[in-house]
Amino acid sequence: MNFLQDKVFLEKRSKQQHYFFSVLEEGLTLSCDAVIECLNYNTVNEIRCRLLYNYGMVLYDCYNIEIIKKILRDYSLLDTSARGSVQLYISLTEVSEAFDRHNDNSDVLFWQSIGSTKWIIEEGTETFTYILKPNDFIYVPKSMYHTVIPLTPRVGVSFGLDYSPVHSSVG
Repeated sequence: MNFLQDKVFLEKRSKQQHYFFSVLEEGLTLSCDAVIECLNYNTVNEIRCRLLYNYGMVLYDCYNIEIIKKILRDYSLLDTSARGSVQLYISLTEVSEAFDRHNDNSDVLFWQSIGSTKWIIEEGTETFTYILKPNDFIYVPKSMYHTVIPLTPRVGVSFGLDYSPVHSSVG
């Protein structure tokens, strides 16, 4: 994805700062059919799924959707020593549970695919608020606190760069 080579993004990433990409890659879509196929695939193959209050859910390890594989592959090129991961966040109602204020143990690139969410990012002493709409992306560095609030029924894709050792060496 060309936007991952954006100079401002790369500079912010190197400084461990968040970055908001507004509506990218015209034609980039995640269909409802693909989301349902992923839910079916994960269920049939007993891949972990977390159900949330008021018809929300998280699907883990969603590697079976072609566009997701491409974005994850490109995102993972930013640090080949990190293991890439991907989760789908689904809210079937605007009052579906989401994750309250939290931080992640991974750098996160989030793609708002369907619907909209409100993101509150805490960077140092400053707080930033964004409304993400379809095809918006936001980058949040590891350990940075943020809150996500569904504003409509929605689907979002979270790409992680998990900094656990990928290779072990014997000395």
